[in-house]
Amino acid sequence: HIIRVLYQPTDSDNYITVEIDIPVTVLQYVTEIYCVDSLDIVYGTMITTELLEVQFLSAKIDGEFEYSSDCIACPNPLEKLLPAGDHVLTVSFPTPDTVNYIPGERKVNVTVRKYMYDIRSVDSLELVYGAELTTSLIDAQMLDDKVEGCFVYSCISTLIEPSSVIGAILPAGDHIIRVLYQPTDSDNYITVEIDIPVTVLQYVTEIYCVDSLDIVYGTMITTELLE
Repeated sequence: HIIRVLYQPTDSDNYITVEIDIPVTVLQYVTEIYCVDSLDIVYGTMITTELLEVQFLSAKIDGEFEYSSDCIACPNPLEKLLPAGDHVLTVSFPTPDTVNYIPGERKVNVTVRKYMYDIRSVDSLELVYGAELTTSLIDAQMLDDKVEGCFVYSCISTLIEPSSVIGAILPAGDHIIRVLYQPTDSDNYITVEIDIPVTVLQYVTEIYCVDSLDIVYGTMITTELLE
């Protein structure tokens, strides 16, 4: 802009009028906002203004905060669940008067870690050959009802297909049964597994007969006599 300063004498007949032009530059007002630089959260944590610690540092300006992310599945992350992975959120304060105000903007690097949970089962098993391996013997339990999925069982010490481990009769010896919980949403939940040592004892064949016989010569030995 040019501001003109002019001195107008009262007696303009005898005095000249003097003027000066002053160049004036008006800078745009920089809208200042604050939020955290980064977040490290677990899947299931909702993005909120409290979590981002959003604050307005400038004088009162008409407008409101806007939130966006580089995640295609969640373009507006506020009050939403971001998927596991690394994301960049943008917190901005746009102003209707873009001629005189520079909108405020901050970037937030967000790491969303996969949700962790626990499962449990028996610590070990000792079976006799011939006993079927069942889910009730393994007693696998999911300790977090928020995670949908299913248990998968395999024997990592014997060549048995995972689909046939349950109900299988393991040979005598030492084995490792792996219990794995496979979440339905494997993108956002970890897979948890437990290894269970299983000892299969040899089956002891039991028979019975009399301990002794006292017979007279000429008596034939028979199964009935031996019982």
